[in-house]
Amino acid sequence: MANKKKSKVTKKKVCETFEITDGKKEEIKDFCGEESVEENASPKEKKNQNKILFGVLAICATIIILILVFVFVTNSMKEFDVKGVSYTIVQEGNLVLYQTKFPMIYQGKSAIYNIYFRTDPRKLEKNVAFDGNIDLKQNVVINTKADIYCDADGVIALANLAKLNDIFGVSIIKDENASCDSEDRYTYVEIISGNETKINQVGNTCYELVVNNCEILPATEKFMSEVFAQYWADKKAETSN
Repeated sequence: MANKKKSKVTKKKVCETFEITDGKKEEIKDFCGEESVEENASPKEKKNQNKILFGVLAICATIIILILVFVFVTNSMKEFDVKGVSYTIVQEGNLVLYQTKFPMIYQGKSAIYNIYFRTDPRKLEKNVAFDGNIDLKQNVVINTKADIYCDADGVIALANLAKLNDIFGVSIIKDENASCDSEDRYTYVEIISGNETKINQVGNTCYELVVNNCEILPATEKFMSEVFAQYWADKKAETSN
């Protein structure tokens, strides 16, 4: 009886290239493995080898899909909208910030201005009451009748309000002799103490930022979030006209 001729087995390196993206940057990944190839293999053996190769590639493709789904879900959780304003969660060490962006002209060129909140804008919408509308004039008077310097939060709050000048070009003024203007020539903002952190509209262009228990950041950031919401609403209205 003649001896059956054995097939010679060799190892063949097989690679597949996949493109992975998280929506911001693209990365090329190579997945490689070894395939056993029998020289002089029968058609049945070659068919089995192809099934094994297909299975390996299918597993790799599944892994890629799972990675893409994970990246998409993670990014979706970091981005959200509140009243037409887009925010992104940014981690700075142990500090969680909420970033929003505005187009501006800087030194004659288009640029992007970034604003960072310490309070989640979704919580501001839920926890800091405001029933009114924002009318931001070219001149904005900001007076304080409350002790707002709680663990330096007051410094951050006033610095953030001053950024309205950088974004919208308005003039921020402190004038203790000023009050709500019946002729609406300027926007008047007064920071006062109260039993509940909220914003009261007391005139067409006049607002009280009521601060309870040193919640100066939620009060001022709520005001700014309303300014931003009004800005984008006006832009949308201009585009649709």
